[in-house]
Amino acid sequence: MAMVISPILAIGAYYLTDALVGEIPHAAKTGEAYRLIAQSNCRYASGRCDLKNAEFEAYLSVDVSDGEQVFTLVTNHPLQGATIGIVNADRKELPPRKLTAVSSDQRRWSQLIETAMNANTAVRLVLTANEVHYYAETTLGFVDYQTSFNKDFRR
Repeated sequence: MAMVISPILAIGAYYLTDALVGEIPHAAKTGEAYRLIAQSNCRYASGRCDLKNAEFEAYLSVDVSDGEQVFTLVTNHPLQGATIGIVNADRKELPPRKLTAVSSDQRRWSQLIETAMNANTAVRLVLTANEVHYYAETTLGFVDYQTSFNKDFRR
């Protein structure tokens, strides 16, 4: 009898606990700030970093060439503005810079930064959409640094 009842009680307790203490989803409120969660591809050289909070999604990519980095941000909602801050591996903060919209629908933004960076450099983003602020912080571990040799082995 206990082998039948205990799994039922365990499953029931799991759902009841979630219902009692779980966060109730709600729409973003004007003037509030919400954290964007860096997804798992931000930790390895995937070429881009996906950021997400409920229905708001964005991704950051970096094109590296000759000591210059072009940061490109793409979102699924039009933005009113985007700002990027850089913290070097030695914890020196560079002044925040505004990204420039490069698409007419305000979903693609870009900024050239001419400072040497590595995988331990931290990036801080602040995005504004519909008077709601979203923020994120991640390292540049996702940057796919190109080397001088050809990586195409399919010849």
